[in-house]
Amino acid sequence: MGGEKGMISLLIVVSLALPTCAANAASPEALAEAETSLAPDRVARLEAATHYSDQHYGRAVLVMEGDRVIWERYRRGLHPDEPKQIFSGTKTFLCAVAVAAETDGLLDLDQPASVWLTEWQDDPAKATITGRQLLQQTSGLEQDFPRSAIDAIRPFPRIGDKQSWAVAQPAVSTPGERFDYGCMHMLAFSELVERAIGETALAYLERRIFEPIGLEHGPWKHDPSGNAMFAVGATLTARDWARFGVLMRDDGASESEQVLPPGALSACSEGSEANAAYGLALWLNQPIDADLVERLPGSFHYFHPEAALLPGGPDDLVAALGWRHNRLYVIPSQDLVIVRYGRWQGGYRDAEFLALLLGVP
Repeated sequence: MGGEKGMISLLIVVSLALPTCAANAASPEALAEAETSLAPDRVARLEAATHYSDQHYGRAVLVMEGDRVIWERYRRGLHPDEPKQIFSGTKTFLCAVAVAAETDGLLDLDQPASVWLTEWQDDPAKATITGRQLLQQTSGLEQDFPRSAIDAIRPFPRIGDKQSWAVAQPAVSTPGERFDYGCMHMLAFSELVERAIGETALAYLERRIFEPIGLEHGPWKHDPSGNAMFAVGATLTARDWARFGVLMRDDGASESEQVLPPGALSACSEGSEANAAYGLALWLNQPIDADLVERLPGSFHYFHPEAALLPGGPDDLVAALGWRHNRLYVIPSQDLVIVRYGRWQGGYRDAEFLALLLGVP
């Protein structure tokens, strides 16, 4: 018994001697100082939004303003240094891949994808699909959403090579004509990137984006063939996801380094004719057609026609939205990046959370 107590004491001493948080986040002392500098009404809004998140199976709320973390709360056993799967929030990384590849002269989003996906060249329905349409989810590829989404999170997937499977899907609508939310577009785009630039989309993303901004991700879900799942596969701490949000908020800059040219990431926020509320793998705070909402998976059925994310909110509000309501919100005009992690669906609504946090009536 005495030995156990001695070991516990040693562990406590060692743990107190270790850094209390990762180098890419504010220390507890700096966080406390940032919070005490906030106006009381703003603290009340942050507390109200966090309480709302808690009531809907929330696990984390983190808010960055400028270069400071001004609010950070964890619940239900999640720790600041614990990476969590963000599911469809993963898709948005492909916008950064696309923008970087265009900047590097490796890819042209408006060229037919069949330049690289040569098996599409003899298929009139697929020969004209562009990389931009894949990222806008308007390619016309059949989605098979239940199979593609569920199989991506099974312990033992049934579809071994998901990128090849996606490329082989038939086109069921004219490219650019219809928004169909699903995984196939992103899986096909990942294959396109690999063929166009000669390395996997994940390797390129790590080298070109993550390393320069100091982002370290956790285990990335792969299919049995070794393809990184860019529809659902990333795991990140809230702090690291916020680092990516800062890159988007600050127009391609990370601290003193300009990782992408100014203005390049604006392409991510350009909606399509088929859906003004979705850019390049990124949700926008723009009007969304009610009929389109009815066709979306169930977790999106609360979108309001006036604005998909927050009616009456900032026009430049954008978001990466993942299953179980894992969220990255970016608001350049307010210098904000907001991360919210959830455990289950739980009736969470983006508009209700953001209205509380931002003080929008």
